[in-house]
Amino acid sequence: MLKKFLIIFSFVLYTAVHSFGQAFASSMSITAEEKRYFFQFGTGIYYKFDIGSEFFANSSNRVFFYVSLFFEADFRFLKNFSISTGISFDYNLEYYINGDYDIYKNSLLIDVPINFKFYPLAKKDDRFDSFYLGAGLFFRAWAVNTYAAYSDDKTYYGNAYEPESDVVAPGDCFIPVNVGLSLFLGNVLTLNQQTGLGIELSLKYAFIPYENGYITNPNYHGTSGNTLLSFWGDIGMRFFVRFLLNNKAMEYSY
Repeated sequence: MLKKFLIIFSFVLYTAVHSFGQAFASSMSITAEEKRYFFQFGTGIYYKFDIGSEFFANSSNRVFFYVSLFFEADFRFLKNFSISTGISFDYNLEYYINGDYDIYKNSLLIDVPINFKFYPLAKKDDRFDSFYLGAGLFFRAWAVNTYAAYSDDKTYYGNAYEPESDVVAPGDCFIPVNVGLSLFLGNVLTLNQQTGLGIELSLKYAFIPYENGYITNPNYHGTSGNTLLSFWGDIGMRFFVRFLLNNKAMEYSY
């Protein structure tokens, strides 16, 4: 009798616990998500806007652009959210005319971004699983800053942080570190289960002026005649290859 009672009690207890677990899961709207880790690398090209006192000074003779090579890790913790970071090496070319001189400035910028991506359509339609909008911060080091100035009879070149000619701005004007905001949208075309090709439209703005004539003594004036003060603003496109590193079922999320 006791044995039968224990069997019946165990069955009832199991049924009750199982039913409670299902009810709890339903009431908490628990859904299984996928945790996915990606590695991606690629290149991009940006047009750089010189936002500041020199923006309207000989603007037809000013050219700014840079080409980037980047490597990133993307952690997609939820179906509609991920965080990415990495490193970008950017070659920057600037050209402008100052009096009788054609001036070329070549720079190497190193950016370390922290980006937050949102996938607004991922839960609605799997075809748009990789379409994203995002925003983030980037930390920038101006690692190399060189110049070359040419006229009909003279040539100057060297390290712009320590220029040997007054044709270019004093080295004290340049700010070697910066921080900024980026906004972007993109999509990844899946080639197979592990690989995809991505394209991204990006806007970037650096908060700290990269040229600041107010910190020199005396203040340095640009070709416009105003005290030099210039900010970086960029618009461009990136192209990349993405690799899925794992595809592991995530813990239940509420």
